[in-house]
Amino acid sequence: MLDKGQMTLDLIRPIFGILFAFSLCGQTLLAGEIKGKVRILRSVPDNSVIVSRALIRRFVSKRPDNYQRNAGKPGIVIYLAGLKTNEKALPEKSLLLDQKNETFVPHVLPVLVGTKVRFLNSDDVYHNVFSFSPAKTFDLGRYKKGKTRSVTFDRPGIVKVYCDIHTQMNAFILVLENPYFALTGDDGSFEIHDIPAGTYVLKAWHGRGPEKAQAVVVEESGVQRINFEFP
Repeated sequence: MLDKGQMTLDLIRPIFGILFAFSLCGQTLLAGEIKGKVRILRSVPDNSVIVSRALIRRFVSKRPDNYQRNAGKPGIVIYLAGLKTNEKALPEKSLLLDQKNETFVPHVLPVLVGTKVRFLNSDDVYHNVFSFSPAKTFDLGRYKKGKTRSVTFDRPGIVKVYCDIHTQMNAFILVLENPYFALTGDDGSFEIHDIPAGTYVLKAWHGRGPEKAQAVVVEESGVQRINFEFP
């Protein structure tokens, strides 16, 4: 028969186990941040045209008065390389790539692998979104204003997106292996939060030249500041 002291120990032992498990979880939840800025030393005139696979002239409308190629800042994607996400981190919500004034908005869209992207047509004319990229090949066919068609991006890589009707339209979707990425703001700044402690390679994707890469050590807390420059 167990004495009273042994019974007390048997009762509190599971409690210590639970507290220890919570302490381990607390350690894994500690995370740091990376903040920085991207500087482009020489501006690039935005006058390039990526030719689509066909010229269906009878469907091409007059260019809108408020047309702007690659409306807004194209954006630079900053991301951690070599770190894969797990199934629990897969995105639950879809993202939107709009077609407005015969322009893809945004021009650059970074997404986590497994993300569904909705392609909305906000123009009065038909669009036909397609890609021949190895990471994802698709053809959504022609559809009119107010209609949306979707694609799930299940393989990492760069997906170049075009319109089969309007040759000036192009965009990039970067499908990334983990959620630790950011798109630069208008001033070139970026922030990536909740990064597990460790040593990583941080990359900057510009789209008009080779990627830049820097090694970075993320502590269990605090902010690491990293800047990039493109010639």
